[in-house]
Amino acid sequence: AGLMDAEQNTTQDSSKRMTLRQGNIFTSILSCSNFTLHQKIHTGEKPFQCEQCRMNFSQAAHLKRHQRTHTGEKPHQCVDCGMRFSEASNLAAHQKLHTGEKPYACAECGKSFAQPYRCEQCGMPFSRVANLKTHQKRHGEVMKGLRQLM
Repeated sequence: AGLMDAEQNTTQDSSKRMTLRQGNIFTSILSCSNFTLHQKIHTGEKPFQCEQCRMNFSQAAHLKRHQRTHTGEKPHQCVDCGMRFSEASNLAAHQKLHTGEKPYACAECGKSFAQPYRCEQCGMPFSRVANLKTHQKRHGEVMKGLRQLM
């Protein structure tokens, strides 16, 4: 059993799991710090600011990840081909190319793919649509630069 905090309407047990109660709905959150981070989504609080572009973030880890866009740092390296990535999740998606794993299938024909998104201009695969959109903007910037040279 846990201790009930009537003011915050939460229960905390010995495993540091918090249960948030709203009416008859209970939601478990692993720790108090995770709960605090989660609440920032709802409050809109973004106390961490990038000194280079003034963009704000709710978590320090998100700011650190963002800062790699300015520094170009890519600390995650594929052991198979040496390709580097700024995020571990992008490396994990890339490694599926080496293992042959194809977890994404077309609902129409059943054809499988290692990554669900592909750039129509160059064929580069992406595991996230946001990364594809960022990549496609770069194609636009390249084309704009070529038009200015002509």
